[in-house]
Amino acid sequence: GEKNYSLKPEKSIQRIAFLGDSTTFGDEVNDNETVPFYLEGQMKKSEVLNFGVHSYGLGQMYLRLKDEGFSYSPNHVVVMLLIPWDIYRDIKSYSAHNKPVFSIKNEELQIKNIPVPLKYQRSWLHGNSYLYAWLYGLLSNQRQTGKVGETVQLSKLIIKEIQKECKARKIPFTLVTIIAAASVNSDEKQREVIRFINNAYREMNIDLLDLSGDLAAFFSKRGRAVVAEKGHWSAEGNSFIAGKIREHLSPQSSP
Repeated sequence: GEKNYSLKPEKSIQRIAFLGDSTTFGDEVNDNETVPFYLEGQMKKSEVLNFGVHSYGLGQMYLRLKDEGFSYSPNHVVVMLLIPWDIYRDIKSYSAHNKPVFSIKNEELQIKNIPVPLKYQRSWLHGNSYLYAWLYGLLSNQRQTGKVGETVQLSKLIIKEIQKECKARKIPFTLVTIIAAASVNSDEKQREVIRFINNAYREMNIDLLDLSGDLAAFFSKRGRAVVAEKGHWSAEGNSFIAGKIREHLSPQSSP
């Protein structure tokens, strides 16, 4: 069931605000099979608050952290990015739902389409056919691959804003990058894009945990058993991701 958290944790508790997309939220798994749930269970004296939302891009994660995440007084902020998809969403006005639009102007981050329009902007098929919406999103994302450099630059600006907000509150910030199960067997061009994104983030002064290689090896070992029906990581996959994050955040902590 859903767990309720007070606005402030007890002094002995490490509280983590965990932001991400549908993988973080827990699409295709139960509430007790998400990455944040497993991470909380694997770390001592911790609370991991799940702020994941289906189809969120990095910019929306940033806004949710500012609007809601910080109000719960976290001791640590973790943003988990599914690359490259989560950063392709930032320039769009629609991704499963209407959303803010992020761009760069004079080397600064610009946010438009706020307040977000309530009116539904897509066809009946978008709202009633999962396959249609998925294919539309896939084709739309593919059209962005030609602008990977610009997309990554935009994401770096958003990451810097997250880092700045965390530093102002003296809260550690960790960026985790993961890949979709479908990306494990992708073509070389897609793998090159993933490497390019991670290398760009390594150049930044941030705490980065790149799990793309670990997940590729995990998939190679376990196969389809770690993939849910519609392509998300399964409960076993989520537990694996949580374990790697736990090792990074708290090496001395044992499950």
